[in-house]
Parts: sequence; structure tokens; C-alpha cells
Amino acid sequence: MTISFSGLASNLPVDQMINQLMAIEEQPLNNLYSEKMQLQDAKGAWRDVNSRISTLDGVMGDLKEVETFNSMKTSSTDETIVSATTDTTASASTYDITVNNLAEEERVASAQQSDSTSDLGYSGDFDITVNGSTATVSVVTTDSLTEIKDKINSKNITATATIVDNHLLIEGDNTGAANRIQFTDSDGLNNGTGILEGKLGFDLDTNGYATGTSLLQQAQDANFDINGLNITRSTNTIDDVITGVTFELKAEKAATITVEKDLQKTVDSVQKFVDQYNSVQSFINDKLSYNSDTKEAGILQGDTTLSRLQMNLRQAATDSVNATSKYDQLATVGIEVDKDGKMSLDSSKLKGALQDKPQAVVDLFNASKADGDSFDGVITKTDNYVNQLLEYGTGVIPDKLDYYDNQIEYIEDEMTDMRADLEMQRQRYQEQFTAMETAIQRMQNQSSWMSSQLSGMNTSLLSSM
Repeated sequence: MTISFSGLASNLPVDQMINQLMAIEEQPLNNLYSEKMQLQDAKGAWRDVNSRISTLDGVMGDLKEVETFNSMKTSSTDETIVSATTDTTASASTYDITVNNLAEEERVASAQQSDSTSDLGYSGDFDITVNGSTATVSVVTTDSLTEIKDKINSKNITATATIVDNHLLIEGDNTGAANRIQFTDSDGLNNGTGILEGKLGFDLDTNGYATGTSLLQQAQDANFDINGLNITRSTNTIDDVITGVTFELKAEKAATITVEKDLQKTVDSVQKFVDQYNSVQSFINDKLSYNSDTKEAGILQGDTTLSRLQMNLRQAATDSVNATSKYDQLATVGIEVDKDGKMSLDSSKLKGALQDKPQAVVDLFNASKADGDSFDGVITKTDNYVNQLLEYGTGVIPDKLDYYDNQIEYIEDEMTDMRADLEMQRQRYQEQFTAMETAIQRMQNQSSWMSSQLSGMNTSLLSSM
């Protein structure tokens, strides 16, 4: 172990001198650190490029969907009477709808009982039939209203029993005349006996259907007119009358449904593309920039790979794709790029093109040679290029990120080795200065001894005279 005297003999600031010498020695290490920071900043910028282009890729995914261009929308003069939804198979049209009556589910109730937990004191069977399915409910003398309710609900029929104010309420699960609830009693009907009429107080006709006070609501079909044509269905949700249109009947009145192209959905999707394209280009411009006044450069200034990427992306998005079409490039449908590279959208012009030649506009965006078309659309071309940029293992951006990772790793290894060398150099300096201090101390000791000897000799000489 080297012992440092820190200038005790020489009175020199040894530690300070070593630190100053090491500061010179460490300059190459500091340079490597600065280079590492620059590489990390550049890698971060490329990572942001990757993120923005990945987002652009996702936005273009919407523009590759047929629904983005062929979507239909509906409107109703009164949503509380009838509303509608559509899919891309619907045709533009107007439908005058008069709801004559809504589809309803059956709802029947027993007479009110004194309570729902006391034994009814009756044993026997009754059947419930709903839409062709029959369930037999067996009652014993110890059954209460609640237990009968539970037994009904345990059966595989499309009806549900509840207890409301000590009434046994049975309600069909589905609407439509076919879902009427029909009863039979093992003790017969219309004789005032049996569990249904004698104990529970149901009012039933000779066919076993609730009537009078027991019939709260009779199951019935929906009946409505569309443009004068009368139609009957078992439900209020009608999806099999007009292709691609589903109606929801809500009230027994009249309203008008309009089905038309949803041009705004297309405009919104295109605007997202325009906004993200500008985000990518603006970010790249910032990283490639150089301010001649402040002499400040973007972190990727001079990066030819990024410059080429920017140029190719702009070319893919703005080139003409089909010389035989009226709409052969984005500018013809209102999507233009100015001299600074910023893209803008004229939504009125885009809507006009969609109304004029909708398929030509779809082809402008989405045509694909892979699907048998004679050319690739703008989004197809741009998306193909973006996929090449992002492809793991072969893409330009992953390759660039790998390059920075390798460079940073190399520099970190160099810094590790250099730190070890610097530590050894500091130790050498300490050893050298320690040796110097030791030599000076030895000389000082010898000088003191000689001075002491000379002083002793002088004293002896004086005393002998």
C-alpha cells in the first residue's frame, strides 16, 4: 500500500497537484462521456421518430378500411319514436315510419295474498306454456307464494316470476304474440277450484289465458308501416326489413328515418392522417435543423438516413398514383402540401370528390396491386414504405436504433477500461510524490543531523581554547 505524505515535507499542495494532473489525464474520458450523451440523445430522437411513424401507421390503418369510406349514417325526426342504425350495405334513402303498436311481452298477476311466506295448504300441479315450451309446477301443502315463485323460475321456460305486493307476477322474457303465457291446472279451469284459480286467484279464460284483472299486459307483435307498407314483427328491434338498416321502435307515433353517406367519418379519418403526417414531418425538421443565427443544430442535423426517410415519406404521400383517373393524387381531393412540407385538408373538396366518384376516391387511397388493381393507392404505398421502416430486424429505424445501442455499448466499454487506467495513473502519481516527499524528508533529516554535529564541534573547539 502506498502511503501519501500530502506535502508534509515539501510543503507543496500534493493532493491538489495530483488532481490537476488527473484532470488533464481525464480529458479523453470526458470526451467519451460527451460522445455517449450525444449518442443517447440521438437514439432518443430516433426512438421518437419511431413512435410518431408507428402512430402514423395506425392512423393509416383506418384509411385502409372500406367502412371508413362507405359508412352510412341515420337520423330520425324524433328519436323517442323510432331510431335506426346502419352498416355499409345500406343504401341512401328516406323512410316514413308509422308505429301502429309496439311489440310487448305478456305480464300476468295473481290476486293479492295475505303474505308471501305462509303455507298455502294445497297440493297439486299446474302447467305453464310459453311459445311451445311447457313446464309443470308441482305444489305441496307447505309451499308458500315465495316457494311457488322459486319453482317457476327453476323451470326452462321463457318467463320469470316475481312477487310484488304479495301478488305472484309472471312476465314473459320475450315480446311477440307467440309468447303469450298459457296455463292448465290439474284440477281444471273455470270452476273456481285448483291452485291457480281457487288458491292464487288467477282470472283465466277457457283456454288458460289470463283475463280480467289478471291480465296486466298481453303479449303482442309490433305492427308498423314503412312508406305505406304494413309490417308485423315479434320484436321492436327490426333488422330484416331494409338491407343494412336496423330500426328500434319506441312509441306508437310517426317519424321519418333518413339514411345517407357518413362523409364526415371519412373527413375525420383523413384529418387524423394529415395531423399525424405533419407531426412526423415537423419533428424531423426540428431534429435536422440548423440555426445560422444561434449556431445551434438539431440533434440529428446532417443525418442523411433521416433526410432520405423524410423525402421518401413525402414522395409516397404526394405522388400521382393513377394517371387515368380524375382523382390521381391527394391534391385532387383537397389534401395539399405547401412549400414548407406542411399538409392541409380542404374538407369541402374531399366531400365533393366522395359524392362525385366515391370509388375513384377509395382507389386513390386504397388500391393495391396485390389485390389485382393496376396501381397502388397513396395509403397503400405510404403504408408499405412505413412498414419497411418499422420492420424489426430489417427496417431502417430498428437498424438505426441497434447502431446507437452498439456505439453506446462500445463507448461504455472504452470508458470502463479508461477508468481503470486512470486509477492506475493516479496511483503512480501518488507513489511518485510519496517517493519525492520521502527523499525530501530524508534530506531534511540528514541536514538536521549535520547541523547538530557541526554545532557540537564548534562548542568543543570553543571550550578547549
